[in-house]
Amino acid sequence: MSWINRMRFGLGLVGVLLIGLVGTVIFNQREHRVDSISASIHAIEHPVGTDYGGLVSELHVAVGDVVAIGDPLLVITSTALERDLAEGLLTAGRGGISKDGTLTVRASVPGIVTALPVGQGSYAWQGSPVATISEMNTLYVQADYLVSTLDFGRITDVAQVDIRLPDSTVLTGQVSAMDVEEAGDQSLVTIRVASDELAWGSADDLVEPGTPVLTTLHLRDDGILAGPGDMLSSLAHRIGL
Repeated sequence: MSWINRMRFGLGLVGVLLIGLVGTVIFNQREHRVDSISASIHAIEHPVGTDYGGLVSELHVAVGDVVAIGDPLLVITSTALERDLAEGLLTAGRGGISKDGTLTVRASVPGIVTALPVGQGSYAWQGSPVATISEMNTLYVQADYLVSTLDFGRITDVAQVDIRLPDSTVLTGQVSAMDVEEAGDQSLVTIRVASDELAWGSADDLVEPGTPVLTTLHLRDDGILAGPGDMLSSLAHRIGL
């Protein structure tokens, strides 16, 4: 073999090795990320109830309104309340109770009214929610992932999660809680993602409860050969080796 052929052979061999190395790195990087099968923005919700059933005589808020602690939500006129007042079982001026037998229901937390199942003129039942307030500064993302047993072992307690909004804006968060349901060789992992970048109303009001998002979970990097090695291990396990 002439020296020219030897050089060509050597260069070809180096090229094949480089291509294999680059392919391994790219494959390994892809193996360290998992996209969610479903995800959306949530907030801590506080249902607001009433101790007395009655007719909603006044409605002070609508869905989407911002409220502070103590803001009036609605007023209920209750015959049971009137009776208890007359019998001296209650004192007017406390707990939103007035002398005329009405009860003013107020916001218990600062936030946004996200549900209002009663309207003016309708009946509010004792013990049933008359409003729901999503508390400010409690936004988070809940995301579901279908991962292999090997990938599950690479999810860390503070793993980074990329949050992609419908307008393609990408926010960064991290795992704050996790729940697992095994399903054969795979696991359905539900992750709660916390992020300081989830500011209510930002990104043209896309950042709010109910907005669907796509999230990408970053797994722990176990080295350049971890991905291919896991693939071979999984294949061997499936064929019984």
